[in-house]
Amino acid sequence: MQTYKLDGHTFTAEDCIDGVLINPALPDEFDETPHDDRSNSELRLWWGRAYIVISKWPGGTRYETRCLDGGTSDGPTNWGAFATLELAVQCAKSGSRHHRS
Repeated sequence: MQTYKLDGHTFTAEDCIDGVLINPALPDEFDETPHDDRSNSELRLWWGRAYIVISKWPGGTRYETRCLDGGTSDGPTNWGAFATLELAVQCAKSGSRHHRS
């Protein structure tokens, strides 16, 4: 894990490509916490910031673009799962959860 500075904030992640965090260190229970229960500082850091989670298993690798954007009542919205990191970054940069491949 490395430290990255983005928009005046410091994040820890495995990598950062073109301003998109890859496998970032997320707050505890980030995926399950209702938005109303999040601290203001957590919302400032993560609201609208797309990031990528990489999952590996014996059959291959999955690159999932996620964003805390209100698309669900609790946790981040899954913008899409991709076969390549390049496509996942492209989705994160486009700012659209509808950019799927």
